[in-house]
Amino acid sequence: MIKEITMKEINEMIDKNNKDREYCNRVTAEMKEHGYLKSIPEANFLARMVAEDRHAPGMVIQYPYGTVLQQEKHSYYYRGENALFGSSKPSIHRNAPDNPVDKIVYYFIAEMKIYEFQKLISRFDVVKKWPFDVLYRAIAQHYGIPTDWLDVTNDFEVALFFACCKYDTETNDYRPLREADFKEEKDTYGVLFKADSFIADLIYGSTEGKSGIMPIGFQPFMRCHRQYGYAYVLGEDEDLYKSETFQMMKFKHSIEFSEKVYNDMDEGNKIFPREGLNSIQDEINQINKATTFSKEAFETAYRLLNMDKHNIDIMRELQIKGIDIGASPVKLSRQRIRNIDRKYKGIDFSKECALPPHSRLVYLPPSSEEIYLSLGHKEQFKK
Repeated sequence: MIKEITMKEINEMIDKNNKDREYCNRVTAEMKEHGYLKSIPEANFLARMVAEDRHAPGMVIQYPYGTVLQQEKHSYYYRGENALFGSSKPSIHRNAPDNPVDKIVYYFIAEMKIYEFQKLISRFDVVKKWPFDVLYRAIAQHYGIPTDWLDVTNDFEVALFFACCKYDTETNDYRPLREADFKEEKDTYGVLFKADSFIADLIYGSTEGKSGIMPIGFQPFMRCHRQYGYAYVLGEDEDLYKSETFQMMKFKHSIEFSEKVYNDMDEGNKIFPREGLNSIQDEINQINKATTFSKEAFETAYRLLNMDKHNIDIMRELQIKGIDIGASPVKLSRQRIRNIDRKYKGIDFSKECALPPHSRLVYLPPSSEEIYLSLGHKEQFKK
């Protein structure tokens, strides 16, 4: 069921988001000064631990999909969409064909694109020197390569931006909505999805990290964490419109409100920072349109999709689709790589993550009696 909400209710959610942000800032400032949350008594150590781990940045946690440097967490997860599309699925699933063979070939090509993107960004120093796991799939999704990770945010104003603004393919930028965008009734509504982050995290934990909303945290490139990004991994038949975790809401668009949201986000610059990776957007677009892929991309997709179990001559099917296996679809000169590396050298990461990376002793259950750090990360706060 879709609940229609008013501007008053939207403003209440903005207020709640601001209160969450203020609380996270207080927790972070206190931990920065004392190394722990002094305002919560020692006797309430569990409440202190939860507050420190959830509401301050820098906690290093190992998940099944990789080790993540987490951001501070707000009360809810959100997703915003600028129209009633009738469905909300990860980008990789939106255009999957019905024919079984065509579907396998489609996903095979999609995996090769993800690999080529990974290969491309792996050449930059900021990736080579990143001390935690690089979540290539999350970065690919945030920079325009289709994946099975649906973008979710922990910040209401980020979701509101996507609910009130539209991507312009000609300018390669977002813009506020215009009257011309309201062609049908479905276009006159913005859509917001909302889920309690604590409950959603419990659900994720109950699956042993196999499904649910997953932290992306800080990554080598800034778009993911500037958008307070999380990933909701959904299967082909799953849809956010049918989710039991998320509440779905709609609101009537107005040009004035769209422009206000756009301007409040500094015309999108707050969540789409002008960073070095933007200068290879043409190459990223080339990967999306590519008809030639490297042998390494082919082999990676073959392994990930377990092609040995499918009775398909994948090379032949690719040729039928006009896909060749040979060279990578894009190349970057050493000069361009050096230019981008220089841009990231000037970034002060302490301004992105206010606290140094830290971890907590955890217990590794029954298969082993070993007690270990979530990353084996030795740098702890001095208390």
